[in-house]
Amino acid sequence: MSSGPSHQVDLCCYDVEDVLSSTLGPRFWSRLEVSSFPGPSKNVITMAQRHLLPCPHCETRLSIEPTQAGQTTGCPECSQVVPIPTLRKIRELPLDENQVAESTAQWSFERRSMFAGGLAAFLIGVGITVVFLLLRSQLDTEIPPIPEEEAFLAIVENTPIDGLWLKWKESVRSTELGDWVPSPVTIARRQARLYLQISIVTGVIALGGLGTSVFSLVSQRKS
Repeated sequence: MSSGPSHQVDLCCYDVEDVLSSTLGPRFWSRLEVSSFPGPSKNVITMAQRHLLPCPHCETRLSIEPTQAGQTTGCPECSQVVPIPTLRKIRELPLDENQVAESTAQWSFERRSMFAGGLAAFLIGVGITVVFLLLRSQLDTEIPPIPEEEAFLAIVENTPIDGLWLKWKESVRSTELGDWVPSPVTIARRQARLYLQISIVTGVIALGGLGTSVFSLVSQRKS
């Protein structure tokens, strides 16, 4: 069973401002964006802008939005009902400089703070990373060779087991054991491991700061 013919309305046949200023305006504001309509760039309206509408009864300036076109509002001074004009008339009204300046200053301060903080974290992180990598490169972590190693190994191989046992008793077992003192190589390797860990952490902080700064720049351009 076929349904009735579908009717499609071409919105391009209507003037955007007239539609949005009519009684259908509030419904369209919640469903459509002005920028989605084809046409000259003058029809693109910034929704964050507010304009000052003088009250016809007491001349008090009321701050209104383009979304209120075709509606009414109340005057806080004289308590009279003030009709809000069409979008064309609203666009001719002066901007609410207090609202625009406050919004711009707020966003600018936030983005500047984000960019400055990210840049500072990036520079500090890179600086600390470079310093600790340089310190790590100067550490001597190689095990020093045994003096006359080949001659020592030759003596060990040519000495009988009993002779090695006597040598061990004379040189090693007779030595008193005390507190263990790490060798310079062991200390250097521990420092190298610590410097590497610090470099990784500061490198991650530097990358995070760089990402924050780039994000602040990208968001500023998009806005």
